[in-house]
Amino acid sequence: MGSPRRIAHVLLSLPLLLTGLSAGAPADDPAKPAHRPRVGLALSGGSAFGLAHLGVLRWFAEHHIPIDYIAGTSMGGLVAGLYASGRSPQEVEEFVGAIDWHAALVPKLAYQNLSLRRKQDERDYPSQMEFGIKQRSVRLPSGVNAGHAVGLILSRFAAPWEDLSSFDDLPTPFRTVATDIRKGEEVVFDKGPLFDAVRATMSLPAVFSPVEWHGKLLVDGGLVNNIPVDLVRRMGADIVIAVALDVPEDPGAYTSLLGVARKSMSVLITLNERRSLAQADLVLMPDLQGFDGGSYLEWKNLSQRGYEAAERKQAFLGPLAVAPDEYAAYADKRSRGKRPRQISPAFVEVETALPAKLKDALQNALRASEHHPLDEDTLEAELNGLVGLGRVESARYGFIRKDGQDGLRIETKERAYGPPFVRISTTLDGAPHRGLQMGFGGRVNFLDFTGPLSEWRTDFNLGIQDRISTELYHRMAGSRWLVAPSLFADSLRVPVYQRRTQLYEVAMRDFGGSFDIGYAFNSRDELRVGTAQSALRYSQTVGPLVSGPLSGLRSEIYVKGVHEGQDNPVIPTTGWLAEYSAHWVVSSPDSPKQYPLFDAHLSWAHRLSGKYHLITRTAGGTTVGDRPLGFTFFLGGPSMLAAMNRQQIFGNHYYYGGGYLLRSLNNQSLALFGRFYAMASYEAGNAWSRQGVPLPHHSGSLGLAGSTPIGVVFFGAAVGDRGDRQAFFLLGRFF
Repeated sequence: MGSPRRIAHVLLSLPLLLTGLSAGAPADDPAKPAHRPRVGLALSGGSAFGLAHLGVLRWFAEHHIPIDYIAGTSMGGLVAGLYASGRSPQEVEEFVGAIDWHAALVPKLAYQNLSLRRKQDERDYPSQMEFGIKQRSVRLPSGVNAGHAVGLILSRFAAPWEDLSSFDDLPTPFRTVATDIRKGEEVVFDKGPLFDAVRATMSLPAVFSPVEWHGKLLVDGGLVNNIPVDLVRRMGADIVIAVALDVPEDPGAYTSLLGVARKSMSVLITLNERRSLAQADLVLMPDLQGFDGGSYLEWKNLSQRGYEAAERKQAFLGPLAVAPDEYAAYADKRSRGKRPRQISPAFVEVETALPAKLKDALQNALRASEHHPLDEDTLEAELNGLVGLGRVESARYGFIRKDGQDGLRIETKERAYGPPFVRISTTLDGAPHRGLQMGFGGRVNFLDFTGPLSEWRTDFNLGIQDRISTELYHRMAGSRWLVAPSLFADSLRVPVYQRRTQLYEVAMRDFGGSFDIGYAFNSRDELRVGTAQSALRYSQTVGPLVSGPLSGLRSEIYVKGVHEGQDNPVIPTTGWLAEYSAHWVVSSPDSPKQYPLFDAHLSWAHRLSGKYHLITRTAGGTTVGDRPLGFTFFLGGPSMLAAMNRQQIFGNHYYYGGGYLLRSLNNQSLALFGRFYAMASYEAGNAWSRQGVPLPHHSGSLGLAGSTPIGVVFFGAAVGDRGDRQAFFLLGRFF
């Protein structure tokens, strides 16, 4: 229910409402019936709460109340824009119901849409901490979410309205508002691409990237005018009805940094809302108790709350109704004003700084013949693939017409804070009896370094494993064929145990280079052949001296392949991941003769019923023969026999298998900042160097795992079959 002050305002506005009903429309406007006032609707912003507007529109349609003008801010701008484009309230609800809200609002492009190189970035460095270096200074992204997925949603209804001399030419005249943060001014959208208007009004500061528009930098309009009553009045409405969102009080809003920031912004919005509500003739206020700002998946229930809010004001709204035949004529006129949602583009304009070869490929993929309309799914898949390459952060489309022909316009926005782009992540691995081990790493990428799709990648890791490497990845003439020379330097400390007691430690240092030739099949599969040469040295660093240092040249040739078909690099829920390699070691200081080496890893994730899903992992490798040291394969640690210490067992051969059952702990609201699971696992495997195949070690664990913006956070405990047990904490990578 509304506050007493707002209820009093509604009562005081009743005479004005009744006066408006008898006044009728001005005689100089033949488009409007003279026997009724012109009705305008102002829809407020409010994240998921704004989905209550859907029910208000539905109530108006069912009760035959025409809406002559409509305006909205933020989420209200989206709903108002959908209605203004000619959709009926039912069609607006169908459009909203088809939105994949999780994909639209998560900060990153869906993992499946990334190129293989960008998938490797996400898997190797699971933290979402990324920045760029430009003009000799560190630059951060302008928002957590670049807005690409939201932009595709807006394009689906705004594409036909790409260039309008006035928003009065829409089936229902429309306005929205954004905030220019450069000048601190309100910007009213009354013409131009409908996409720009709705995208700008929804740009929540620090969440969505701002919109560059005619020299202005635009963010959410709620900062200056969250309920645009004044815009509706200026459009010519006799009766202005405001739909305000009385957001429920959150007791926890004052106990966290983000909560205080959100509350501070809401105070500013509330102040401008009060000014707007004072100008409205009638205020509808849905009861939003039981929902929060992330309740997008509950849009039907929110819509019903809006419907009920209108129903409660039926005594005031009823006099605005018209006869059924008059409303049918009104609805038919709106429907006839809609523009086609499908075209057969005779030409494609691509407004982007992409290399010419990529631009030509995009144009050829999207150009349709006269008898084959543009397929929306194909179009969006192409744009997702374009963004997935990593150079641009968003892409959108619109329909244009030139010289009597239909065309398609593609606009992209480059990532302005680089290149190069730098990803960093931290790994923490702790257990009570061995303390906390920490690792820090990063990756620096120069994109399109030697041509389209080519890049220069440099990695650095310190802590659990020390490594620095650099690779020039060159796609020959922008084709699928690649060459990749690289240099690397590794330092790894391997503890040697007798059961759970550490005897000594061996340091492995490797410095060298490699050269690969390969083929990139698609965004999931790649195959390489190559050769590597390095200087390898083993030396004991801790414990009683067992043997002296061993060093020499290691030389090998190999074939490597990868299939990356999972939906998430951190905690996948569907799909396959396969990594496999075959080597022929020509020389190595730990072996007097040449030998083969095979290694393969396979992971499968599958959704079960309800909140459950399963992840299985298998791996195995062998050098066929035996070598003196056996530091080839390692097992032990949170993700490979969790009851053991990290790298507790090693050898020239190994096998491993594990199953992980996960249950989601999140409610129906979107988990924009992390998804958490209860997890139970069973693992079995062994590593050895002697003759024969030993029986496996077994390990079972229980824990809590979180997929967060900084990687996997895992708390758990594991018990093994041979007295091994472990309580541990992990931050970084798990699967």
